[in-house]
Amino acid sequence: MNNRSRALLSTVIVIVAAIFIYQYYKSEYTSEAIAEKVLNQDGYTVTLRSEHIPVEIFVKPEWITFNVDEPMKKDIQAAEIHNSNLLLDVVNRGNDIYFSYGYKYEIVR
Repeated sequence: MNNRSRALLSTVIVIVAAIFIYQYYKSEYTSEAIAEKVLNQDGYTVTLRSEHIPVEIFVKPEWITFNVDEPMKKDIQAAEIHNSNLLLDVVNRGNDIYFSYGYKYEIVR
């Protein structure tokens, strides 16, 4: 085997190894993979910490769009509780203003 063949073989081995390491990292350590494992209780135990958590949110005036032609405000971080962000969407529909809530969680291992 000449040097060129060895170099090519080494390069292919390094690339294949890098792909396997990346796939392993992606399947084990990304937020989505951890969330999937928690929800499936794969190595995790899910317990209810408290049944109801009261949340008090103050809506800032700059979050509300009073002009119907303005685009709606989306994903405003209204509060942070237990490594989760409570997100607020504000929509102005003529005489009515609608508030919609969602959350974005970050799982800490």
